[in-house]
Amino acid sequence: MRAAVAGVVLAVACGRGVPSNSDVAVGPSDSPPGAAPASAIVRVLVRGPGSVRAAELSLDCRQSCDATVQPGSSLGLAAVPDPTATFQGWHGACSGVAACDLSVTRDVVVIAEFRPEDPCAGIAPSEMGAPVTAALPDPGERRYCEGATSDGQGNVGHLVDGMGVPVWQLYAPDGTATARIPASYLVPEETGFHGGYGSQSPDPTMNVWNGKGTLLAAHPVGPSPSWFFPARTGGSVVVSTDSWNCPNGPRGHATMNVWRFDETGNLVSVVDIGGVGCPVGESDGVVALSDELDNTFVAILVDGGGGFGFPEHRVLARWISREGAPLTPWMDVAPWAQLPQVAPIIGGGVVLRAGDSSAFFASGSSTPSPPPDFIPKYHDVSIVRGGTAYAVVPRFGWARDHAIELYASDGTHCATLDFPERTGLYIGADGTVIATDPHDLCKASWWPHLLR
Repeated sequence: MRAAVAGVVLAVACGRGVPSNSDVAVGPSDSPPGAAPASAIVRVLVRGPGSVRAAELSLDCRQSCDATVQPGSSLGLAAVPDPTATFQGWHGACSGVAACDLSVTRDVVVIAEFRPEDPCAGIAPSEMGAPVTAALPDPGERRYCEGATSDGQGNVGHLVDGMGVPVWQLYAPDGTATARIPASYLVPEETGFHGGYGSQSPDPTMNVWNGKGTLLAAHPVGPSPSWFFPARTGGSVVVSTDSWNCPNGPRGHATMNVWRFDETGNLVSVVDIGGVGCPVGESDGVVALSDELDNTFVAILVDGGGGFGFPEHRVLARWISREGAPLTPWMDVAPWAQLPQVAPIIGGGVVLRAGDSSAFFASGSSTPSPPPDFIPKYHDVSIVRGGTAYAVVPRFGWARDHAIELYASDGTHCATLDFPERTGLYIGADGTVIATDPHDLCKASWWPHLLR
């Protein structure tokens, strides 16, 4: 049965709890404390060949749509598969395969999953095409070229790191150099980048640039150091801590703030999830990711001194909501290992890999389960093809292979994109594949929108 809508207050845009006493959340609000929100956002994500319709909103959504409604509104969402596909079910605010009837009291995310008769249909590119190539000038002694990424419009960033301030050289999709951005981290967005410094700055900021490198906004975050991570629904996550080198002593409070920003750089929430001790003492000691249900998974390496009530040399993790409310306590999830990695899963949730340990955590859940077997150690994972497929990419300097493996959402292997004459491989936000030259890491080639 479909329910009638109680009140839609804004147009549909198509395109893209309460914390405990020890976890203090702060988020923007135009309402007095305890008052009901003035509006709520219903975010619909479509995964696979199909669409979602809502008669009350005149909505026909094929990828992602947002609708702003009055709290208390009732909506009926219907999943409509394409002729050669089947509807697999709802995730997020709805579940099962029947119609999704919502009574909206707050922001919600609903995911509709469709599967084609051939799970690999449309995943492998029909041809590679000619790449665009650009080369950075020699960065000089004790400087080197490494990571790369692209925003949703095909603007490419290539990182120069080492001694001194890290710098990202930006290129237009055709290879024209456009700007240089000083930042340790660059998080790609649909129309630009978020980013900032890690341990190099005593007063870190989260900066917003457009695809041409123009600075649009800067928001203080802290304490220092800080780490910057992507959000699957747009925007970024920044994790900051003062536990570096244990300045407050092994029994002092270590602040660990998790900042959530939307795609335009507006602050959504910030929460201190720290505790007694000083767990983080490694430059790669924090990993995080905000998933498709807008929950953020944070994992940290507990260094030699221990911390937060846990023994030393462990990996701790927990979930936090978009609003900054902790969804789980800290969990002891794995032995200490270099280079912990978090991989996104289609429909929500993450896979955490730490050394030889690997586990899947459903969104907001503290219960580990076996991970998909197609995600090997020392490989990065991108979700491509409009959220319907995985690209598994060897991490430069850690894995020996030189191929991108493509998988359908159900884990079916679909294709191998081999790059025998390349070395570092990266995938941008728009499916642009970027590769560096094995003889000159400052020379990059890219295939715009190859896996969009």
